[in-house]
Amino acid sequence: MYIEHSFLNIVQWYEGYCRLTYPPEQTEIIDFNNQLCRILMQINREKDKKLIQDITRYGYEVPLKKQLKKLFLEIGLKDILNINSRELDSLIFYIGEYRNRLTHPNKNNNDSCDKLVHLAYLLNKVVFLVIIRKLNLGTETLAYKRIIDDIQFNYSQFVKVKKEVKE
Repeated sequence: MYIEHSFLNIVQWYEGYCRLTYPPEQTEIIDFNNQLCRILMQINREKDKKLIQDITRYGYEVPLKKQLKKLFLEIGLKDILNINSRELDSLIFYIGEYRNRLTHPNKNNNDSCDKLVHLAYLLNKVVFLVIIRKLNLGTETLAYKRIIDDIQFNYSQFVKVKKEVKE
């Protein structure tokens, strides 16, 4: 349970950071609100209108997976991990899927805890990487290189466990 909470906390950081770093364009918000107004004009009952407004309040926001892709491309995670775009998309997919499963749990969740452990540690180390780059701290330090090594190690362990589970 600890690792699940740890993973959710770190993913929450990513969501908040990405919302501030990659906000939706003003035109996207205007287009979304215009479409919502057209839909609401077709509904008669105020109660139904209120429900739709509550459900779509933040509908213009960019989904987590798209935000992660922007962030990971910006920091060069693909190059750090020496992976191709499809493998990066797969990593992002698993992050989003685990976040969704843990946020909306069901009784039949038999996921490998090992995958989640390595994914959580990887994401934790990437946060340090983002902070170091954001603050323009040295990337030639031993601490920075250890972070890179930890990211690479946890990614390789994540892939290894993922393959073992499939077999």
